[in-house]
Amino acid sequence: MREKKRRKLFWFDTIDYRAAEAWLNEQAAHGWELEGIWPGPVAVFNPARRRDLQYAVAVDPTGGKGEREEAYLQLMEDAGWHKVERKPGIYIFASVPGVNPAPLQTDPELEQKQFYQYLRRGWIASLVILIIVATLLAAYFFVVPAAERTPLFSFESLLEDNLVVSALALPLLLIYLVLSGASHLRYWRAGKRAIAAGSELPATSRRAAQARQIIAAVAAVLCVGGWIMGFVQTARRESVTFQDGLEAVAQAAETAPVLRAEDLGKDGWKPLSLDRTPGILLDRVSYSELADRTLITERFECRAAGLARWFAEDMVRAGVTVDVGGYYRPSIFPMEAVELGFEQSWICIGEGWSQILLREGNVVAVVNGPLDLSDPALPDILRERLQLH
Repeated sequence: MREKKRRKLFWFDTIDYRAAEAWLNEQAAHGWELEGIWPGPVAVFNPARRRDLQYAVAVDPTGGKGEREEAYLQLMEDAGWHKVERKPGIYIFASVPGVNPAPLQTDPELEQKQFYQYLRRGWIASLVILIIVATLLAAYFFVVPAAERTPLFSFESLLEDNLVVSALALPLLLIYLVLSGASHLRYWRAGKRAIAAGSELPATSRRAAQARQIIAAVAAVLCVGGWIMGFVQTARRESVTFQDGLEAVAQAAETAPVLRAEDLGKDGWKPLSLDRTPGILLDRVSYSELADRTLITERFECRAAGLARWFAEDMVRAGVTVDVGGYYRPSIFPMEAVELGFEQSWICIGEGWSQILLREGNVVAVVNGPLDLSDPALPDILRERLQLH
């Protein structure tokens, strides 16, 4: 009969090596022997075949150098410890069967010194990153005038699902760095007190270790998830272009929530493309026609009215006009708020073209082309064709 395995999450970082040791010994006391730790990280246990099993976790003193590592592992074997697993920064040892192993560390001061010798480089790097980020944020909020600040997140960020998902990872990574730095400081102070009292170094909190690793894991999942969502969104995009035939584009546009030239009583326009792109926070429809100029429609159905309001107002703040292909570029012509019977509406008048930006409920629509803004029927046409109800 095949032995059952048990899998548990290994929540411990290098600073938690003593907490990891206590946890592994608890598993041994309950009859479980560590087989190894998979990436993730997941600890895999088998039923223990002996009762004298003990575990010890030590900070890596070899620096990953082959000769030093070989000598160190031989020293540990001689002391009654056999290497089970190596993770970044730590070694996990199990006691040799039938042997009463010697303690790994008897000098708390030397143990703490070795720990911080290993962590110094990574700790300094984390501190430098925090200082740089804090300096940049301080300069952004307190040095750069509010009118000149480039937004950290703009309406265009919502158009790409990979950006939406990946952006959530950044604050989590910063939180992880802050918590990690705080844990190091607490451990250093607790270690100093233990050394002064002549006692063993304390173990870090398992709950704190778990919280840090959960945050790091979620951030990593979001980074990978953002990359995957980019491919998923591309795969879900539905597009009909003039390469599929002008008639195919025209038929697709008949029932789509877009404005066509024929809706304005104009003839001779050629439909170029119709794209439907679903997203996490909004669904996008893009349509364009061509004659002597282009007529472009962009419609965004947001997941909430508040999001749609922010989206529209950020477009106004950015002062952009839409171009063929759904690209947005800065405009020298200002967007002006007007009353057209919608919850929010703005117009931008250029040389031979106009742009209307509308918001109704959770829908934002942009139309750019040769629009007759003096036509009293235009608002009703826009409301009907763009489905702004």
